[in-house]
Amino acid sequence: MAALRQAIIYIPLMHVMGAYFGYIGLIESQTAAEIVTFLLAGWIFSKRLAAIKEKPQS
Repeated sequence: MAALRQAIIYIPLMHVMGAYFGYIGLIESQTAAEIVTFLLAGWIFSKRLAAIKEKPQS
C-alpha cells in the first residue's frame, strides 16, 4: 500500500492539484493521497472479508 500510495496516487495528484490550485494544491495533495489510499484500502479489505466469509469451513 505504501508503494501504491507514493507512486500511483501521490505523484499524479501532486501534478494535477498543483496545476489547478498552485502551491496550496501541492500541500493538500498529501492529504488527498492519504484519503484516496484509505478509501482504497477499505474497499480491498471489504472484498477480502467477503471472500473469506464465502469460503466454506473444512
